[in-house]
Amino acid sequence: MLLLSRPSLIIGYDAERDWLYTDWRGPQNQETVQQGCEQMVIFLRAMGSCKILNDNTNVTVPWIEQGSVWVMDYLLPRLQAAGLHYLAWVYGPTHESWRSVNMTLALALAKTDMELEAFPDVASACTWLLTKHCPAHDSHARPKATQPPLT
Repeated sequence: MLLLSRPSLIIGYDAERDWLYTDWRGPQNQETVQQGCEQMVIFLRAMGSCKILNDNTNVTVPWIEQGSVWVMDYLLPRLQAAGLHYLAWVYGPTHESWRSVNMTLALALAKTDMELEAFPDVASACTWLLTKHCPAHDSHARPKATQPPLT
């Protein structure tokens, strides 16, 4: 189900696999990344999933400057509060992207109990995510939404 379509980001929800799919596209900068990540948090909470497949294969210019620190200190705690347990991060096509993702995940793994993994392709990321199961929803968990909020 398509949730958001912008030139810099497409967000979908795969109901069969129960995960959010984010497809980052084109050049990225601080504004596009931060706005897109805010949408990720909103849709993760709205759909009630605990998994994200974060695909960077279509990124042409990654946002590097201070990106790792922002993701680690701001985004990941918000995603975890929204219910994230598993993040499969597909590398972008540039060496800088691979380096940035690896640095971000190395820093984040020391600070979180979420499972975060990087992959060279979408197929490998899907295979890994399929082995992960969301914890049973307790009485305080939000029920799965049937329709996402309007953005």
